[in-house]
Amino acid sequence: MFYIIGVFIFTSLLIMKMGSFAPVFIHVPSALIIIPAFLFALAATSGRSFHLSWMLAFGMRSSSDASNLRQACEYVAVLGNCALWLGGVGVLIGGVLIAIHIQEPTQIGPALAIGVLSLLYALILKVLCITAEARLRHRMGSIVRQGPVEQPGGGFYSE
Repeated sequence: MFYIIGVFIFTSLLIMKMGSFAPVFIHVPSALIIIPAFLFALAATSGRSFHLSWMLAFGMRSSSDASNLRQACEYVAVLGNCALWLGGVGVLIGGVLIAIHIQEPTQIGPALAIGVLSLLYALILKVLCITAEARLRHRMGSIVRQGPVEQPGGGFYSE
């Protein structure tokens, strides 16, 4: 829950600081280059992993076993990596568009926007995925640590 609140506050402060420049960073063609990352990650894992990853990472579901957490971690890791690769593809597409329109200086700006903003969107998604994966791994570690632990003098107890 604190994660969602933190992202909301950070985004709000960033938009307030940018003022009238905030709409410049909203570019649908660049976002369309990154959206297939969700489909690639879904194809590489499963629909159950997709659902579990966001429910567990953002605290909407508190109880889960280690195998569910492992599946959710895998999905989030694949999603972040796919987003980075697609951000690179967006940069290449922007570079090709710049090369095509090199004689028309007015067309270089929109082509550069596609390349840079697709990489920006990919990096933002990767940061969210890294954070979600860290949260899931922390939860997985706490489940593993809760098992029986051997006492120094012999015998077992649960933490």
